[in-house]
Amino acid sequence: MLNSSNMQSPFRLFRLSIVFTSLKRILLFLLLLSYHSCTNDVEEVRELSEEFLNIEKGKDVTILFTEDALPTIRIEAPSAWRYAANPPDLAYTKFPDGLELYVYDKEGNQESVLRANEGKMADNSEDLEVNGDVRIENIKGEKLNTESLTWNKLDKKIRSDGFVKIFTNDEIIYGNGFEADENFTNYVIFNISGVVKIKDEEF
Repeated sequence: MLNSSNMQSPFRLFRLSIVFTSLKRILLFLLLLSYHSCTNDVEEVRELSEEFLNIEKGKDVTILFTEDALPTIRIEAPSAWRYAANPPDLAYTKFPDGLELYVYDKEGNQESVLRANEGKMADNSEDLEVNGDVRIENIKGEKLNTESLTWNKLDKKIRSDGFVKIFTNDEIIYGNGFEADENFTNYVIFNISGVVKIKDEEF
């Protein structure tokens, strides 16, 4: 389990590359919100909120979790947008252009990598939700493909309720829902719908 007392705050690194939105954009948002609230279009107001209330932006972002001076989790993303909130517990960071998440063992060796088209991390829990062509590969060469999953920082688990495909050395397993440790070496597939034996399969 990650020890918060020994762990470097990942957002310290993120904030090194943030670009603050200008006061003009915030004022423009308030004017637009006042105008559009008359339409009672909740979805439109939400989209305007996301567009104009982001207060920090970063490019080529690295978020690093460490324990005893060694990396445990590293997130790389071409861009990250952090949204403030009131109350602050609702603040979060979005990765609109995709991300890669690397998992390391206790010696600092890489064990797996996760890639996804987009992601969202809560500030308070630092749990991560990823979506869009989610792919994971572990140290054994096993691979997973799904459309969405979550990484829980506290229990070091990854989970998905959706359709999953897992590629091993000799078969493809299809199912709905799975749970695994964060390095994807031990996993359980729920509601298995099929198993296909293979000799050589490209993922």
